[in-house]
Amino acid sequence: MIKEVHDAMEEAEAKVMLKFGDRQSRRRTFAVGQKVLKWTDNKSNGVLQPNWTGPLTIKDVLGTATYRLSDDSVQADRNLCLYHQ
Repeated sequence: MIKEVHDAMEEAEAKVMLKFGDRQSRRRTFAVGQKVLKWTDNKSNGVLQPNWTGPLTIKDVLGTATYRLSDDSVQADRNLCLYHQ
């Protein structure tokens, strides 16, 4: 009896976590030709350096979340931001 209740609680918790995770994750999709900004990690260069470089153009879509940019670098969607003119 206790094991059944424990299993039911674990299953309910897993459903809540899955629902929460789906709500929090947001996939960014870009098309070929769109202009984006690329995240740069400037921890070693100092605080006053820019965090984003660009605008760069999406040259090719390599996977569901991977893109080749006009500077021939390959970036994941989490490192890109849409460029607004």
